[in-house]
Amino acid sequence: MTLAGAAAIFAVGCGGASAQNLTFEGKTPAMLIGFAAGGGTDVAGRLVAQFLSKYLPGNPVFVIRNMPGADGLTASNIFANQTAPDGATISMGGSTQSDPLHYRKPQANFDPTKFGMIGGIVLLVVTIAIFWIGLAIAVKRWHDRGKSGWWILIAFVPVIGGLWYLIECGFLKGTTGPNRFGADPLASL
Repeated sequence: MTLAGAAAIFAVGCGGASAQNLTFEGKTPAMLIGFAAGGGTDVAGRLVAQFLSKYLPGNPVFVIRNMPGADGLTASNIFANQTAPDGATISMGGSTQSDPLHYRKPQANFDPTKFGMIGGIVLLVVTIAIFWIGLAIAVKRWHDRGKSGWWILIAFVPVIGGLWYLIECGFLKGTTGPNRFGADPLASL
């Protein structure tokens, strides 16, 4: 899956503060990232931190703290046991951090059910968007071949269907000139 499929964001709530009086003005929030700098989770965390800085009241600048170790277990332990639950620290984690086989290890000193989760709905929306775009591209390719978009279903025929789909859409040239689905996209090249 995509980077978005692997990313999960853990956050601690802001201790009963209402949206009207919540501000981060003069505060320096931190983001703990349980993986090394430069990896997918790190890149996603830094991107999220930029947007949080832009849209949180007071426009705080996040301090990014990479804490690689034990597939994010080190950062989760520190997040759960050494940070104040005041909303000033959030943790960017990968999918391994929410895996029961991972957090039930003796080294895990946290209960992930106590973390407030952000991102589940974001993951759903991104997954649906990626699926929809992929479907639209595949249908467009069948149209380029002069066939109905329903031919996409050939991929579900065991063994031969996937091979047929690959050959038809991956290797064969589209129709020359316009067809019933529109103009030839390569005609202007």
